[in-house]
Amino acid sequence: MLKKLNGIVLFASCFLAGILISLQLNMVQNTDGVGLIPIHVAKAYEEQLSIIRTDKEQAKQKLAEAESKMTKLEEQIISGNLVLKSRMAELETYKMSAGVYDVEGPGITITIKEPEYIKELDILSEYIPEGGSVILFDYDLLVNLMNHLKRAGAEAISINGQRIIATTEFNYVNNAIYINRLPTAPPYIIKATGNPDTMESLLTLRKGILDVMKNQYGLQVRLEKNERIEIPRYSNHIKYKYAEPEE
Repeated sequence: MLKKLNGIVLFASCFLAGILISLQLNMVQNTDGVGLIPIHVAKAYEEQLSIIRTDKEQAKQKLAEAESKMTKLEEQIISGNLVLKSRMAELETYKMSAGVYDVEGPGITITIKEPEYIKELDILSEYIPEGGSVILFDYDLLVNLMNHLKRAGAEAISINGQRIIATTEFNYVNNAIYINRLPTAPPYIIKATGNPDTMESLLTLRKGILDVMKNQYGLQVRLEKNERIEIPRYSNHIKYKYAEPEE
């Protein structure tokens, strides 16, 4: 039941997003090359976006209600059974690791912005045009940062609201970095739950990942320790094409 609802929510979101993109493309093609959006068209898009957001919130609420019912049902089933309780506790841990749940706890927030002056970066200025993006030029920096966070004990990570799990892919397409198959752009806000002091000390080492971002690439990087942060669940459907449980 829960898996079906997840599929419905994902399908509805993708369908609505597809409609918006299609409408935007048609609008661009019909603006006679001036690149300006008429006020009445902009208002129409605002109304459509508002409707989509409302539908998304309603779908999320229905999913939350279904999950609550499922939780109560599970509690009734395992009530009084110590073995099942133990197995369910293990399952909850695996679900958190897989990004099934929203999570919260102490951690850090890292904000990464473009350099103020790209021309001053000798190693990059000849490759990146004026107004270009350093982060998009070398998005492996984000991938490396994720690996450093995991080694520093991060339990859950998100980038611009996208939960990072084992199957998350980073791809550069059409001047955007796609994370979980969704386009993202600078500035990047990375959140990670875990021991704030440990993560800060390991990430801010001399010639470490953040030091390289600042001094070699000129990126504006700020790290903050948080007593409590929230990280959203993984929003896409996880599907394995080749792997299957061993019998």
